[in-house]
Parts: sequence; C-alpha cells; structure tokens
Amino acid sequence: MRIVDFYEYDLDRIISEIRNRKARKVLLQLPNGVKRFSYEIVDEILRKLGNSIVTIDVDANPLYGSCIIDEDLTSRYDLIIHLGHEPYPYWRAPSNVVFIDLISKAKVSKDLLETLINILKRKGLKSTALLTVQQHKNIINYISSYLKSKGIYVVNNPLVITGCWFANITKYLDCIDALITIAGGLFHAIGVGLHVGISKEVIVLDPYSNAVKDVTMDIRKVFKIRLWKLRRATYSRNWLIVTGSSGQYRPYIIEELKKYLRAKGMRYYIAHSRYTTIDTLRNIDNELIDTIVITSCPRLAIEDLSSYEKPVLTPGEALYVLGARNDYTYPW
Repeated sequence: MRIVDFYEYDLDRIISEIRNRKARKVLLQLPNGVKRFSYEIVDEILRKLGNSIVTIDVDANPLYGSCIIDEDLTSRYDLIIHLGHEPYPYWRAPSNVVFIDLISKAKVSKDLLETLINILKRKGLKSTALLTVQQHKNIINYISSYLKSKGIYVVNNPLVITGCWFANITKYLDCIDALITIAGGLFHAIGVGLHVGISKEVIVLDPYSNAVKDVTMDIRKVFKIRLWKLRRATYSRNWLIVTGSSGQYRPYIIEELKKYLRAKGMRYYIAHSRYTTIDTLRNIDNELIDTIVITSCPRLAIEDLSSYEKPVLTPGEALYVLGARNDYTYPW
C-alpha cells in the first residue's frame, strides 16, 4: 500500500517551497497514523528535485495537530513540510513551517447520505450544522448541497474543526437541531458534543468506514464520566498544573487557574512537560496531590488520562470546579 492509494497532496507545491526558499535541510512531518508513508514521500520529493543537495529527515515525534510542533527541532532545519493539518488558530508556528493539505480519497455514496437523511428525518432533526476535519474538506460542499436538495436545512458554510477548536459553532446552536461531523471515529464528535454541553444531537458521517452513527448517547456517557471527576475534584485542596510547550503552552490559562486557586486558598504546583502520558503523571505525582489539570492538549484528560486514579481535568473543567465558570466548559 502507498499513500497515494489513500491521500492526495500537492507535490509541486512542496518542490516549489524547497526551491524558492533554497532549502538544503528539510524536515518532513506527518500525523500519527500515516507516518509509515514518510519514506515514499521523501523518495518522491528527491526524485522530483533531481539532485542530491537537499537532505530530508522525518519527524518521528507524536504529531496529533499543528499545536505540538517541536520548536527546538524545527530550528535546526531550513524548511519543515507539515502534511495533514492546518495552522493552529491559537498559535503561530515558526516561519519555516509550511502546511500542506493531505486530502483523503475516501468518498461518500448517495446511499450513505440517504442513510444520514433517514436518521435526521426519523428523529425530526430538520436543521443542521456541518463540521469536518482537514482531510475531508474536499467533500463537505457536496454533502451540504445534497442535504439541502433533500430538504435538510444547513445553517452554515462547512467548518473545519480540530480536537480543541470548533470555529465558533456555538453561535449556531439556537437555530439547529443537530451537528453533523464528517470524520473518522468518535474523536472529533466527542469534542463537538462536550463543547456544546451535550445540548444538541451529534451525528458522525465516517467516510473511512462508510457508516453513519448517532453518537449522542456515546457523548453523554463521556459527559457523565467528566461530571463524576468534577465532583471528586471539588474536595481537592492540593492541585498540580501540568503545562505543555510550543502551541500547547498557554500562559494565560495558567495565570487564570493560579488566580482562582489562590482566591480559594488552594495550594498548587506547576510542572512542565513537552508530551504528557500516564507514565509522566506517575513520575511526578504523589500522595500530596489531589487533582491534576492538563493545560496543554485538552484531549489528554478526556481520553489518554481518563483512567487515572485521581481527577485529571481540562482547564475549562478546573475553572468550573473553582467557580470561574457557570456552566460546564470545554476546552477552556
């Protein structure tokens, strides 16, 4: 299997960027899940360049979004070719990073869209907002047009979302019945559901598995787990704030947390981590700490660290517990 069997990318633009910037040292970044295709892309670029002056290395670090770019590593290169993500709205990447679309070749059939429409109509969901991820933005206009032709009201121009950025979808909530997420799996749909406070039905159209699923109940199960963790955190006196780096370093959130912790008379500590895992927590945790707040990627608390024996919260959840928010807030 080759990457061209599944995705399209603009090789000509990559070549143009290398030549225009007179780059000699290039770093190739691909998202987790498609890193194994890195070497064929390297070979294709070098073959197209037709010379051996340029060297291209592969970034093997975790890369779940454009927020987690390692600035120490990128500073060693003339050019970074970053495939599969759009620029992160909350942070400006280094100027030598170029973002290149990695567009899925997965298509949606009319039968699949009819299944979606049947679910919407059966539930009486007449107006929707459409969301997608970078890989599927090539098909979302077709999906929108098809839904409209079948009497489903789509309130927005299609929006591209990430794991923690939802393009102001809350402004549409008063005039929609459901949110439709075009993406693989449940990851993005769960984020959408938590972001809107489980106030709307959420349906996933998955081009990879060629399936449609109403995931509202799945999201509500996650929400109940989060509420249980918040309840446990209300009894906490000693807090640990774990920060991130680069696009995941959020000093304004850290300062807000510190302000409310001080106001409540809480004791807190701050630990810095480039990439936080459950092993990271076990290394820095002890019996003094009651609750941990991850200020880097909010999805770490939701998925990766959900099974940790102490409450591990997103910043928005922590601020809710501390009384700085009136409602459940995800992510900030």
